Amino acid sequence: MKQLILVRHGKSDWNHNVTDHQRPVKQRAYDDAKMVAHAFQNAVDIQFPIYSSTAKRAHTTAELLQEHLQEQITELKTFDELYTFNGEDLLDFIHQLPDDEEQVMLVSHNGGLTDLINRISNATLDNLPTTGLALIKFDVDDWSQVDKGQLILHLFPKNLR
Repeated sequence: MKQLILVRHGKSDWNHNVTDHQRPVKQRAYDDAKMVAHAFQNAVDIQFPIYSSTAKRAHTTAELLQEHLQEQITELKTFDELYTFNGEDLLDFIHQLPDDEEQVMLVSHNGGLTDLINRISNATLDNLPTTGLALIKFDVDDWSQVDKGQLILHLFPKNLR
C-alpha cells in the first residue's frame, strides 16, 4: 500500500518584484501551515519524506510543515521537476518514487495538483486551495503502479479556522 500526501504551497505574496520562482509566501501561509500540520498530526500517525518544488513559496511551505511535523518527517528534499503546473508531470514524478518509501508528501503547485487529484483519486475537487492537503491511498506495492486511489483525508485551511 502506498500513501501520497499532496500539498499546495502557501498563499503567495505578490507584493515583490521577483520572478515566479522566487515569489515568497504571505504571513497567512505561516498560520495556515501550522493549522494544517496540527490537524494532519491528529488524524494520521505515519512517517514520510517531504519532496518539494524548488520554488521559494513551495520550499518555505515544506519547511513550515517540517517544523510542525518534526516527529513524522524523515527528510526534506527539493526537486526541479516539482516546479510544474501540470498534473501529468507530477504523475511522472510519482511513478519514479523509490518503492521503499510507503508514504511521501509532495509540495507543489496548482493547476497540476488539482488535476492530479481528480485524475488519480475517487474524488473531484474544484480547486486545491493554498496550503490545502490531500491524502490518497493506493492499493499497490510500487509507485509505478499508481493509477486510481482513494482520497482518505483532505484538509483546507478555511475549514480549520
